[in-house]
Amino acid sequence: MSQRSYANSAATGQDSLFAGLVKDASNYALVWYNHKLKRAGWDVRVGGVLTGNRVTQLDGQINYPGPNARLACVLHRDELTAYAIGNDGVWQYLFTADVGRHIRLDDPAVRATYRYGFGVRVDGGTLTVERFAVRRR
Repeated sequence: MSQRSYANSAATGQDSLFAGLVKDASNYALVWYNHKLKRAGWDVRVGGVLTGNRVTQLDGQINYPGPNARLACVLHRDELTAYAIGNDGVWQYLFTADVGRHIRLDDPAVRATYRYGFGVRVDGGTLTVERFAVRRR
């Protein structure tokens, strides 16, 4: 099952966090983590068309939910790298996606049109999103 088959449906299992670069609703590069399905992945949408994506089934060692859990997305040249940190306070590497064949984020003119963004999708209950931070090194 691809992330699109559950992300746009009324199916259960949608407790997901998203982080990445967004130009608008039709143009973005996002990494995501779904705790219920134990999956992580990335999506690239250009001109409203999903041009690149990948789903990774996690090995069960990443336990993300709870207070202080976080998802991080690091941009370096044309690569998005995703990390998760759970209640134990330990950062865990998820994956690196080379999105350069879809969006040339290493081009300053292209990069200037994108902003950092995040999102959540939940089945129910309460979710608090706090302290969205962008750091530049």
